Amino acid sequence: MEQTRQVLDDYFALLWCFERIRAGRESLVRQRRLNGTGPALRYLDDMIRWHVEEWARRWARIRHLIQQHIGVLDDHHSIRSFCHLAQGVFTEPDARQAVTDLLNDIEAEATRQHRTDP
Repeated sequence: MEQTRQVLDDYFALLWCFERIRAGRESLVRQRRLNGTGPALRYLDDMIRWHVEEWARRWARIRHLIQQHIGVLDDHHSIRSFCHLAQGVFTEPDARQAVTDLLNDIEAEATRQHRTDP
């Protein structure tokens, strides 16, 4: 039980890190025309791109393993946020496809859960 709790804590900590990065990136995107944040945005994207692409390729498999162990995993909001971040920084077609597939799976799963919730 303790190991499961630690895995979930680490899993959500990683998701929340990506959410914070997305928030900062969105701020830079929205200020680009007003404050000239384009160079800062390019720098951020260059610094995080590899990490985001690697996680995009792995996320579905890791998530599936966690779900096999615990059952229902309420991470839809955070996964959507990660996917939106990923779509903004990707250059690799296979990573782009992986995140598109992940987002489609998350949306379908959320819809199924919503239908079964009273």
